[in-house]
Amino acid sequence: MALGPAGSVFLCGYEVLVDQGPEQGFVRKFDKDGGTVWTYSRMSIYPDGFSSFHRVIADGDAIFVVGAEEIDDNVYQVLVERLDPVDGQPVWTVLQ
Repeated sequence: MALGPAGSVFLCGYEVLVDQGPEQGFVRKFDKDGGTVWTYSRMSIYPDGFSSFHRVIADGDAIFVVGAEEIDDNVYQVLVERLDPVDGQPVWTVLQ
């Protein structure tokens, strides 16, 4: 969890949606009243793989998330993304 400007809150983790495959990472922004502003979800590039976010950092004009992604059967990479705080869309992504 991270606190953003104007009382906003950012939460990250992973979720399993019924009939939508394995775990997918998510970042969700809430306003100061607890209402959802946006949700960003990421599925693995590997068809049966998963993504998960473990840490979110709010830094003024950017949101950074760190997690892991399965890129092949039992092969994982560190996932780092920068998100736009206004709409939650990725600015850049690094898998290593």
